[in-house]
Amino acid sequence: MSLRVWLPLNGDLRNQGLDGNVSVTNHGAVVNNSGKTGACYSFGTAKSYFKFDDVSFMHSFTECSITLWLKIISWNTSYATYFQFGLGSTPWSNYIFSLLRNNATSKLCFSVAKGNSSSQTSCSTPEL
Repeated sequence: MSLRVWLPLNGDLRNQGLDGNVSVTNHGAVVNNSGKTGACYSFGTAKSYFKFDDVSFMHSFTECSITLWLKIISWNTSYATYFQFGLGSTPWSNYIFSLLRNNATSKLCFSVAKGNSSSQTSCSTPEL
């Protein structure tokens, strides 16, 4: 499997993967130069996120993997979404795969869903 979309998130949102025409819009995330490997993005506690401008490329995916560094500063919002790849912002019903806070606990939940209903499978971590 080749990297079709690769966003190093090192202060630049250009796709470094094979699908070079994929564009991402930043909605409120701030470049932070004190990341684990240099520059990174900080999302803070407000609603900030990245959004793919066109998701039509994902219809050809048969496999997918995600790698990320995540530093949680505080557990301040139930079901806070840290990563979501899907068709909208409504939790569960439009998420295809996601990483989020599991309710009001200090657990992470990885969820896989159909993208059009609330039928999903999820896996939770122990308390962090």
